[in-house]
Amino acid sequence: MYTVHAITCCGLKDHKGNVIDGNYVHQWNEELGVFQCYFETDWVVDGKTADVEFTIENIHFMGDGKQSINYDPYNSNTQSFQIQKDGIGGLTLKSFEQSEDRILLQSAITFTEPEMKSRSWVRIQAVNGRNEPIQEAETSIFGTPGASGEYLSQQVFKSDALRAEGTQFQLTYDRTLGTVEGTWSLNMDLSKKQLENGSFKETLNIPLGEELSGTKVHEMTVTPTQIRLTLAHKKKYTRVPYLDYQLDVGGNLLNGGVWSVPGQSNKTELRFEMTGLDPSSLVNQPVNLIAKHRVDEFAGDDNPIHLSGISDEHQTFTTHIEGYPITWTYYMDDNNLYVESLSSDQTFGGVNQTYYFDGKDRRYGKPAMMGLLGDNNNKHMDVYENFDKNKHRAHFSNMDCVYFHLWEVMFSEMTGFIW
Repeated sequence: MYTVHAITCCGLKDHKGNVIDGNYVHQWNEELGVFQCYFETDWVVDGKTADVEFTIENIHFMGDGKQSINYDPYNSNTQSFQIQKDGIGGLTLKSFEQSEDRILLQSAITFTEPEMKSRSWVRIQAVNGRNEPIQEAETSIFGTPGASGEYLSQQVFKSDALRAEGTQFQLTYDRTLGTVEGTWSLNMDLSKKQLENGSFKETLNIPLGEELSGTKVHEMTVTPTQIRLTLAHKKKYTRVPYLDYQLDVGGNLLNGGVWSVPGQSNKTELRFEMTGLDPSSLVNQPVNLIAKHRVDEFAGDDNPIHLSGISDEHQTFTTHIEGYPITWTYYMDDNNLYVESLSSDQTFGGVNQTYYFDGKDRRYGKPAMMGLLGDNNNKHMDVYENFDKNKHRAHFSNMDCVYFHLWEVMFSEMTGFIW
């Protein structure tokens, strides 16, 4: 069984065969058996109509691939496996014991065919004795790029499920079953009037209040596919502190997200998909912007963190940052030093960076645990590879950190405006 869910390229060309610059997104709808996609461009029709050509190049037929691995869930050391099949080279797995009887599996995958990295979803799958997939206990993170081009992933499972009798492990991924090379075209006659009526742009310049002082909703752009709100900031690289956004259009809620604006460091875009609406439905409708789940960023505490007696043994102590309790755990493993931080106060979002001084130089830890900002998990772990505990023991007293302060539930109607 296979699905068609990869296209090398698609886009528009004018009547002279020139490529029209733009952005396209496509997704295979398994239920309907069709591609659903859209193409956006700033190109403007010269004249009343324009003959264009919509083209698709190279279709890939994808299916499931599976390779059994002899992973030992009782062994916390790094385990390596050679795959050498379907464009995948090797796999390394390392496990970490977590609270609530959970195990964190970190995998690093190398590829012999680079295109597999962007085209395939590779993950570790645990199967119980009844040949049923074991579900992860937390949200997984897949495909983070490694320092040497590895495909890094992080999955958390219940310990008893992974260690139950009969549990087996496999590497599961999407693989290319076949490729049809070629170009498929569709000629279209576009009307400039219809295009202009389908999209519009309006300048707003609405301040967002004291919480986001210096930030305003500068502009609104409406297309058949999206509503985009451009936020203009007084200071460059301003981070809007909310994670979730909705646009209430006459009672219809559209979900959105934050996007950077290439080449414009003092602007941010909020994009909302036009699900179930068309541009004409915005006429004379009240529109409210709703922001949820606030995360504030602060500089780290200046007080040093002393790590003494560094060894293979897990050692733990507690400090406080701005009144929040932070439990630190540190230990050596495979000649690497691991430094973990965790707070029992769930309104604390987590430490996101540690370092020590090597002379006057800062040596930053490499994140050994990937996290999603605002995911209610404030545990963080840094690894210092090939750490010489005898050489650097005296300098570790200068460790510092930067952290996020997480407000778990924050509903704020930032602004409302009517057209």
